[in-house]
Parts: sequence; structure tokens; C-alpha cells
Amino acid sequence: MLNFSFAAANQPEGFTRVADVSTLANHGTAKGLTVVDGRDGKKAARFDGSASIDIPKSPSLNPANSGWSVQIVCKPEKDNGVLFASGGPSNGYSLLLQDGKPTFVVAAGGKPSRAQADKPIVGEWHRVLAAIRGDGQIAIYVDGQKVASAPLSSLIAKEPNDNLQVGTDARSAVTDKPAPTGYVGLMESVEVFSGTLVPKN
Repeated sequence: MLNFSFAAANQPEGFTRVADVSTLANHGTAKGLTVVDGRDGKKAARFDGSASIDIPKSPSLNPANSGWSVQIVCKPEKDNGVLFASGGPSNGYSLLLQDGKPTFVVAAGGKPSRAQADKPIVGEWHRVLAAIRGDGQIAIYVDGQKVASAPLSSLIAKEPNDNLQVGTDARSAVTDKPAPTGYVGLMESVEVFSGTLVPKN
């Protein structure tokens, strides 16, 4: 559905276009983003708490009545911050850090479901996958291992009103517990999939 890869990026200073390298052309608009050296000779996008990527809504990014997965390879530097968000408190989902712990909130018909990992991931590279599963659960995987799950009140029944955002939840926030703050740290890639992605290390 969407694939932003910064590992081989060579973006000029002040760039605004973030190319979706999937076949669906869900390109994003960057604000305040820079590309810096990451790990193992790769590049990474740096978020400073005010940087973000905005992705317009499209039919291929509509999570309504479907399993859904978001996967981000990241190295957080602060304990709190939004990694990815779409929609608001009526219908939407948000993958964020709370006290350094990956947290996934899904709002369906105004009813939130929340899963949170037990351990923080700040200061190290990790692959974080958040999934709305077809078995009535939401789940979080870190480096291929399931670290949290929770019952899902229901699937998201209608397309969220707000655009998708990386690094922030600046419109009608999916959750205010905690109040959304901008992500600080590095990201190597951002992917969105329809259905439940098989986690990998």
C-alpha cells in the first residue's frame, strides 16, 4: 500500500517530496525532514520533534473493514512521540511511543483499543510492526517477536477523515493519552500493508 525507504536516499536539503516506492504512488510531503547517515552505511530520515510527512488519503490507504499493518524501522531518541497516525478518535489508528514503549491505538466508532509493549526501545534500531488482525486482536511485534496484544472492539468501519502522517498526529489526534508529541529519532523505512503482515526480524 505504501513504502517509504530512506536507506539509499540522497535528498537535497529542504526537500519536500517523499516518494512511495510501492506501485501505488502514495507519495508524501515532508516538512522539516533531513536525511542523515544511519546504520551499516545506509541513510535514514531524521525527525526532530517538529518534522513530519503528510500523505493524502487514497482508496489504497483506506483501512476500513480490513486487517491492516504498519511497519517502521527506527531508532528513537526520546521516550514519547508519534511514529505513524491516520484519522482521529472516531475512526483511526496510531503507532506511538509512550515512556519509550511501542504503543498501538485503534479507534473504531469512537471506541479505542490499545496495546503496549512492556519494554522500551529507545536508543537502538528496531523493526516495529503494528497489526490490526483478522482474529479480533491488535498486536505489536518488535524485531519479529510479538510483544503485546489486546482485543479489538471492532474493525474500523469507515475511512478516517484525516490524512496519514509520519512523525506526528497534528490534526484530530487518535488518542490524547498521552497527548501526541512529535517523534525524535531516525527512521530507515515506513511501510503500510493491507492485511496482517508476517513479522520478520
